[in-house]
Amino acid sequence: MQVQQTVTNFRDTSEAIVYSLYAALMHFVSFLPALVGAILILIVGWFISGLLAKLIERGLQAVGLERAVAHSGIGRFVTNAGSKTTVSGIIARW
Repeated sequence: MQVQQTVTNFRDTSEAIVYSLYAALMHFVSFLPALVGAILILIVGWFISGLLAKLIERGLQAVGLERAVAHSGIGRFVTNAGSKTTVSGIIARW
């Protein structure tokens, strides 16, 4: 919905204010579909990224990353740092 941008002769200030408010409302209403679309894309992307993080974490655990970390001493460092997540979880969410 496009608002026509024409120069009109207003009889008084109140007519100009009403016209301006109407034009602003039309601009806002025409922007709403783009806003809703952006919010939907953000929500879907957030959901997909969470699924991918879980998939990556499980994949890293399946290839034995936690065992390798335990042998290298990094696991002890992560535990001493106060993290309740595994190293695979940290890598997957990073």
